Amino acid sequence: MDTFWLALRVVLSLAIVLGLIWALARVRKRVSPAGAGAVTIMSKIPVTKKGAVLLVQAGDKTLLIGATDTQVSLLSVVDLPVENDEPKKERTVIDIDALVSQRQLNEYAAEIAPGAVVGQHSVSRSGSSNQSALAGSVLSPATWRQLADLVKDKTARS
Repeated sequence: MDTFWLALRVVLSLAIVLGLIWALARVRKRVSPAGAGAVTIMSKIPVTKKGAVLLVQAGDKTLLIGATDTQVSLLSVVDLPVENDEPKKERTVIDIDALVSQRQLNEYAAEIAPGAVVGQHSVSRSGSSNQSALAGSVLSPATWRQLADLVKDKTARS
């Protein structure tokens, strides 16, 4: 009989503790909503297998960030157009060239993906332009040479 009262006290104590945890979680949710002050990834564009350009909302600022496995770089602070409360049926196209200077994009693209085309300009480390039909594609020998040079540069520095 003594064990019955002991088990009943343990179960009631556990129920009270779980009830307090649940009540505190509800109060916290009402006081500070989940989205307040949070960092939100608005858009992610993969540039390479391990690198991407992210549009991030942090508080009241919108940031354009370049991220790889080993590094995160701030490319620019972006001023996005103010959205109306009316629902739109079509997507808004954001011109990245207008948001970030062409020089910043070219420097970042040349660092993570030699031969990439940003805007109207082709980016390469050597500055030479390859005019073949395969230029910039996976099938191009020049692309593989640039990749090998990039890997050599990255591994030699590490």
